[in-house]
Amino acid sequence: MRAVDSAGNISSAASWSWKVNNIGFTVTGNAPTLYPGVWNKIPVKITNPNHFTIYITSLTVGVSSSPANCAAPDNIETQASPATSSNTFAVPSQATNWPVPDAYQPQIRLKDLPLTNQDLCKTASFSLSYGGTATK
Repeated sequence: MRAVDSAGNISSAASWSWKVNNIGFTVTGNAPTLYPGVWNKIPVKITNPNHFTIYITSLTVGVSSSPANCAAPDNIETQASPATSSNTFAVPSQATNWPVPDAYQPQIRLKDLPLTNQDLCKTASFSLSYGGTATK
């Protein structure tokens, strides 16, 4: 970048650089029993191995595998946590299995499909995957 003053003098070039560090943490949790049309909060827990408090800016959940007789894309819906860069929650340094506050838990439900027999979903098991971002 160069600056030019009112007399037309041009400054020497200036540059900036930033280093963005990946802030690692893990998320675990198990969904409660699912019922058609009912949203359920997933009581997830976060482990923060860092030596500083982190602020969660996003927390997502997805179905990573499902049985063929109850395919997740057709039968399951998920909602991410409402955490955002302007609506964070703190996880203390070196916290292990720290429970995510109720208001920030992601949600899951079995879709209510009245014209579809969902009996095969009654005993189905789904694998969930979690993701998220945080700041220092």
